[in-house]
Amino acid sequence: MKNKQGIEHAISLPPIGLNIDVSNLDEIIDKMKTINDLSSKVTNVVPVDDYLLKQSEVAKILGINQVTVGRLIKRGHLKGIKLGSTKVRKKEVDRFMHFLEETGESLEDIYS
Repeated sequence: MKNKQGIEHAISLPPIGLNIDVSNLDEIIDKMKTINDLSSKVTNVVPVDDYLLKQSEVAKILGINQVTVGRLIKRGHLKGIKLGSTKVRKKEVDRFMHFLEETGESLEDIYS
């Protein structure tokens, strides 16, 4: 079956008049199977909320300066990871903000 453009094996969807070329459907299905096979072999996926932040990025998130972030790490309020420069997991920043929300404490309270 040919459509107005002369494409064989096209499906016409009446409500919107969309034509889809399905002549290479087997190729598309094979590629989808390959992608599925490859994705099932992936084992070292890092969750979206578990990544490392630079101290400058932590400072922007918390609305403080980098020196204060360094002090929070040094005093044990934030857990840092030394990889060249010190980094902080995003989950750790979230934990710290949750702590501040739950306790009602502010950064000034922590420094006192």
